[in-house]
Amino acid sequence: MKKLSFILMLCVILTSFSAFTVLAAQKVGDPIGDVLYSDITAYINGYAIPTSVIQGKTLVCVEDLANYGFTVNWNSNDKSLKVVLYADKAINPLPVAKDTSHKPGSFKQKYFYTDIKTYIFGELVASYAIDGKTLIDFELLGKYGKLKWNSNTRELKLTISSRSPQPKTQTPTTTYYKDFPDVPDFGTFSNSSMIYSDIIDTSTFYLYDTYSNDMVQKYYNLLTEKGFLYYGAIDTGTIFYSKNGYAVGLIGDCETGKK
Repeated sequence: MKKLSFILMLCVILTSFSAFTVLAAQKVGDPIGDVLYSDITAYINGYAIPTSVIQGKTLVCVEDLANYGFTVNWNSNDKSLKVVLYADKAINPLPVAKDTSHKPGSFKQKYFYTDIKTYIFGELVASYAIDGKTLIDFELLGKYGKLKWNSNTRELKLTISSRSPQPKTQTPTTTYYKDFPDVPDFGTFSNSSMIYSDIIDTSTFYLYDTYSNDMVQKYYNLLTEKGFLYYGAIDTGTIFYSKNGYAVGLIGDCETGKK
């Protein structure tokens, strides 16, 4: 058996539910990671906004954006939050005090799994839950303006002009795998080339020449939009989403075998 190792590539796995053992599926409210204290101050048009740190990202509460020129629309039917920029909306910034009592990067609290879908600039984005609020990566708001990072002052500033772009209204066409008509084709979605495929037992493997955490997250977001549900994870940490008897997972830096 010859083993081929591909670095910085991605393997899409489509498998039946019985083909692997999953960990207990996460439920809404399950703790999934740590929120850390931050010494970074974020600004929107010169107004400071409270921040936290998760996985090295500077996050802000979606609900807080309503005080900074955005409207945050909640839809209880599909459990979604949609953030819309209104240039003429009154600004009512929240008080932000410099935290000098906690070491940056130290534990603040847990964040939790949420089934709420958050949309920024018309796109589904990753979100996290703490204290009944939803957090997103502050840098995602760069779609509405210009982001500038100052490493000396530890400040991240977003400047939104009155002519900031608005999300496109057209919906891109989704291409699906021929043999799996419910599963979006990762190659077409990411503009990546398939370099290898294989079938082992009840699992199908597609290996692509591209890998990035951002693209993986966007593909998982697309699966959610297409009705896939979080199913669980194997012991390697690979997350799977399921629909109609199949589970889809993505592995970066994967290895595969071929006779």
